[in-house]
Amino acid sequence: MLKKIIKKRLGEALKEYRNKSCIRMQIAAEKSRLNWQQIDTLESGCDKNWYVYERLLEVYNKDFRIELVDKRTG
Repeated sequence: MLKKIIKKRLGEALKEYRNKSCIRMQIAAEKSRLNWQQIDTLESGCDKNWYVYERLLEVYNKDFRIELVDKRTG
């Protein structure tokens, strides 16, 4: 369950970065040597393979961190 949450949030963050940076999915696919379907699946947090996340992080020259936060109440 935790792995799924991490992948979903990471995928959302990668999609947000790609959109803010005006990087078309086709360009990201070419640079990462992934196909656009893999990127689409990754950005929805549904890809089971960590290597696809690693490839996009490398292309975008990004890293990620995990931090503990208080649970939302209400």
